Amino acid sequence: MTDSTYQYEPLPDDFIRLLHLIPGENEDPVTVQLVSVPLGEAPSFEALSYVWGDRLNTTEIECGQRPFSIRTNLRDALYHLRHPTEIKLLWADAICINQEDDAERSRQVRLMGLIYWTADRVIVWLGMDDDACPASEMFSLIRDVSELASKQLTEQLESGNAMPEVSLEELSQYDVERWKKFGTFVETHNWFYRGWVIQELGLAADAWLICGKEKLAFEDYLPFVRWIVNQGVLLCRTFRISMRPQYLATDYWLSTKMSLEYGDAPFQKMSFLEVLGETRSAVCSDSRDYVYAFLGHPSAFEAYPKDPTPYRNYTDNFFSTDRKPIVEPDYGKMAEQVYADVARNLMKHYGNLDVLSYVSHTHETIQDKYPSWAPRWNVECPLVPLSIGSYYSTSANSAPVFSFQEEELHILGMEFDVVDWVGHVPEDFSDGLVGEIVTVDDILENRLDALWNTYKFRLWQRHGASKRPDREAFLYTLTAGLIGYKPAEDHVAEFRANVAAFELQKINSLNTRTTRWRADPQRIEDLGRESKGGDASRFLIDVQQMAEYRSLFITKSGRIGLVNRVTEVGDRCCILSGGKTPYILRRVAKDKYKLVAEAYIHGVMRGEAFREGDMGNIVLI
Repeated sequence: MTDSTYQYEPLPDDFIRLLHLIPGENEDPVTVQLVSVPLGEAPSFEALSYVWGDRLNTTEIECGQRPFSIRTNLRDALYHLRHPTEIKLLWADAICINQEDDAERSRQVRLMGLIYWTADRVIVWLGMDDDACPASEMFSLIRDVSELASKQLTEQLESGNAMPEVSLEELSQYDVERWKKFGTFVETHNWFYRGWVIQELGLAADAWLICGKEKLAFEDYLPFVRWIVNQGVLLCRTFRISMRPQYLATDYWLSTKMSLEYGDAPFQKMSFLEVLGETRSAVCSDSRDYVYAFLGHPSAFEAYPKDPTPYRNYTDNFFSTDRKPIVEPDYGKMAEQVYADVARNLMKHYGNLDVLSYVSHTHETIQDKYPSWAPRWNVECPLVPLSIGSYYSTSANSAPVFSFQEEELHILGMEFDVVDWVGHVPEDFSDGLVGEIVTVDDILENRLDALWNTYKFRLWQRHGASKRPDREAFLYTLTAGLIGYKPAEDHVAEFRANVAAFELQKINSLNTRTTRWRADPQRIEDLGRESKGGDASRFLIDVQQMAEYRSLFITKSGRIGLVNRVTEVGDRCCILSGGKTPYILRRVAKDKYKLVAEAYIHGVMRGEAFREGDMGNIVLI
């Protein structure tokens, strides 16, 4: 091996480099060769999905008889994957793309979806095994859950009933230590959070997950992911397990690979806006990749909303001159420019304001110089967009009227109220609703009642006896007026039964855990009657999804609402033409505002505050 480091040759358009992994065993050095081939004529190869790892933790391998520096995690993968006697053909981005050439990097990122689509198999390298959370035990848990999911699915198909969700009553039946260990396993293996793996796994013809010497088939992994996110919501929240990026990977797979065999249903598929929203909890080392890493999703190539063609003819997305992604990868642009471009293009593409529902500022981003109306996809946002409540129509089904002038968004809108008080909903709010009881103080501190009492006091402070607090409006607000994804106000009896069932569950839990506190027997009897047919878990999940990480607020007119925590006293409550929800704007000059966030404001979500004659030009900067 010579002393000079490896130098890349220029790569023609629509070519890729394949990594030839030279045979070796035991302590033989890792040796590779790079060969350029047209992607459309590439021989059979496997594509790696892995975490790059610490940029300071590097080692050298041999590439084309020259030293080549790579990060240790990739070297470990190559060491474990090589065959003792045969050359293996692989594709790994850190080696196969010249990372120092922005132009090549942009072109190759444009092809990434097709590369993983074309590969015979995707090899997921999770990293080395760990005695504290052995992969054998974790993969065993995944297989057990997949078996349960398959059984429940069969029963669902036979009975026509929905698959059951894990309930509050059933939580105690799960092996706490086993699930805690799995939560640690996910947390300590960064692959589960990496943004690029969503596309890499989601476009795979076949896949294996490998951790050290342990292997897990994709066919065992997929049912587990679908079950844990859909049926195991309380498990995820109880044991702090985040599988949303993995869920989206399986959605990729179902939207592309499965649609080829079972037909197309574009109305069931995610929009590119939803893809970006779902991936905010993923991790990308380059802020631009919070958009670029997902351009392989078929929805990025739609000619019009719900266009089925990108799904039916997936490879044409990359070679047809008629198909362009929502934005082209360009590593010469700053991340904030990319975010503004994609927001502008999405609003024009869908012809609505839905992208504004994904704006969720921090105290830093609301003050910077970049367009406030463009979601910062690199800022993790645990908030569920309120626009999922499809019944919302704050602007009374008016048509969106907007235009762009450089970095400004000009839009038809109106102010209708002003924020007068803001109080955070504690991040551990739901822990106090169902958490372990340690002392009598924990018993007496009913966080739901504590928040209710705070709201009552703040309302009285501002309005005295002229505004009477409405507990039902308060509870509606904590759930953003929803039962799951349907309007609570259209199902009042069900909503009240869910609340009563939750309160009864809490009281019964207190009674069984301590002898120092007993509920009023009459109260228990009343709740028992009111909770008939109620679902305590449903109310808890609705509060968790909508209220946690948000703030409760009161307006000058006495309305109650739920909003992003960056909201301040004096911010304006506004209706924008075509908007499903109200928006909180911060005035910075006459008719010029920054968009703070969307909001739920009780009593205005169905157009009650909309006045067409008051609509005028609003400029968002």
